[in-house]
Amino acid sequence: MISGPARLIVNRGMRPFTRADADRIVGVVLAGVRATAPHV
Repeated sequence: MISGPARLIVNRGMRPFTRADADRIVGVVLAGVRATAPHV
């Protein structure tokens, strides 16, 4: 099953990849890293 950033890329279809797409993916990845990072 595809989830997270990969799903965003697939769902955008054939339109050109934009800065907004990149920003959205980076935001999702960073949120996941923050959520799973050990709290020191």
